[in-house]
Amino acid sequence: MHVSKETRRSYLAMAAFLVLGCAFRCYSHMAHDVWSDALTFACHACLFFIWLRLMRRRFVRREVSSLLAALAALLLVWRFLQLAKYDLLYDVAVCNRYLWYAYYVPISFIPSVFLLAMLYVGMPRTWHMDRRYLLLLGVSGVLSLLSLTNDFHELAFRFKDGLDPTMPDWPAGTYTHGPVFYAVWTWAALVSALSLVVLIRRSVRSGLLQRSVIPLAIIVAMAVLLPAVNSQSITFLFFLFSYTELANVLMLAFCESLFVLGFFPANSGYDALWRASSLVGGFVDGHGQLCNLSAGAPDVTASQVREALESPLSLEEGQRELVALPVTGGTAFWVRDHVVVRRLSKQLEDLGDELSQEQAMLSSEIDLAHERETVARRQELYDQIVANTAPQLEALSSALERVPDEDDAFLAHMRRTAVYAAYIKRCANLTLLGEDGWIDVGELALSLGESCSCLRALGADAVVSIPVAGSASSPDALRVYAAFQEMVERALPLVRSVRVEGVRQGDELVVSLSVVGDACETLSLGVGLAGDAA
Repeated sequence: MHVSKETRRSYLAMAAFLVLGCAFRCYSHMAHDVWSDALTFACHACLFFIWLRLMRRRFVRREVSSLLAALAALLLVWRFLQLAKYDLLYDVAVCNRYLWYAYYVPISFIPSVFLLAMLYVGMPRTWHMDRRYLLLLGVSGVLSLLSLTNDFHELAFRFKDGLDPTMPDWPAGTYTHGPVFYAVWTWAALVSALSLVVLIRRSVRSGLLQRSVIPLAIIVAMAVLLPAVNSQSITFLFFLFSYTELANVLMLAFCESLFVLGFFPANSGYDALWRASSLVGGFVDGHGQLCNLSAGAPDVTASQVREALESPLSLEEGQRELVALPVTGGTAFWVRDHVVVRRLSKQLEDLGDELSQEQAMLSSEIDLAHERETVARRQELYDQIVANTAPQLEALSSALERVPDEDDAFLAHMRRTAVYAAYIKRCANLTLLGEDGWIDVGELALSLGESCSCLRALGADAVVSIPVAGSASSPDALRVYAAFQEMVERALPLVRSVRVEGVRQGDELVVSLSVVGDACETLSLGVGLAGDAA
């Protein structure tokens, strides 16, 4: 939840009074000064008054703010009773005794008021508390009355040697606890536990369970630290707080966490919201007063707003228009700025033209990037072609430089040259066709067949038989063709027989190469086939 600047200042002031109270408490322990205890109480009282002032206009439900104010008052009364009994009126026997009895009045009422406040957690604004819950206050009142009238019945504290009106304090061995004493603490424990159950159930119902970690952590801290401070088992905390002071601070922190985390409907920040709003308008309350005006609110009167309820009121020669609408508790008004609308329309048109131009430029950039990618890919293919045919290109170039003059020798020389040219042509073709990684088996067969036709022109018996359909791996096909060419080149110029046969074995095309020249050379190579090859 957003915390306003005013709230942050209040938090700083409360923290300052808390630290100051801890300092006075430490001095009181060291110097045993009565007035230091009084100053500590004053600091905690200022802390509560700041919180009450901060809470005054926070809540949508007045009942919630009233219950929390009553809770804060009871906590302060509880602390004051302790101060008065042990410091201010210690020597006045009658006052000291009744302060002792009165100490259990806030103990009886605090859990009941706290439970009534928890009933509003997560509930809608229209929800009303059942009046039967007020019986809780009746039970607390009866227990308080029984505590205050202990002199007459001694049901809370029983004096072994009888009541001595002149005795300002009673050692622990001079009295025993009666049923009213145990009833007060049992009532406080049961109602406190019921309050936590109500808080958790309302949190689950309202979807606030995840936010309840901090409030529950504060409750756990109260359950752990309060007994420790009361028994002085934690010396550091005992020097900073008394039992009631620590209980008051933790209870205040618990209630504040419920508000900040949104357990209660908040009614704060509207003025700051409207001042920061870009809307041009505000409200007229039920008393005819302008309120919650935005930073750019027009200079209008309540009568003009009432007139705008019937029909929009023209302002500034028709450039602006005042519009009003009745709301709960008053009238809301705002301004329609036709100049701004026209200016925004023109800006939107200009923005549309700019976006169109940017879109065209972006499309051109995308097309150019695709072209660059295509050119780069083609260049890679051309480089691959040159690398695959480099020996044949060199042999072809060398052969064309040494052409014989005799007709028969020229014809035989050119036929041998045709073998290199056929390989260069078909290898380049296969490289381009295999750009996507696959080549049709028929294209490999055609390439081998064209090379064999050139060999037949040299008088060799060349046969190609690959009766397999489908797509072959491009690297494997190029490897088979390169191996074929190497075997043929080694057999030139006396090539007598060439056999190329291909058979399918599972997911492979097995190509057997056989070249007979001065010697017989055979080779079998596997070519991977695509999974959908027939």
